[in-house]
Amino acid sequence: MSLVITLQHYCIQTRGVTLHLFV
Repeated sequence: MSLVITLQHYCIQTRGVTLHLFV
C-alpha cells in the first residue's frame, strides 16, 4: 500500500508542476 500512496503522491506532484508550467 505504501507504494500506491507514493505513486499517488508523485502523480499529484507532477500534476501540480504541469499546471504551474501551463500557467
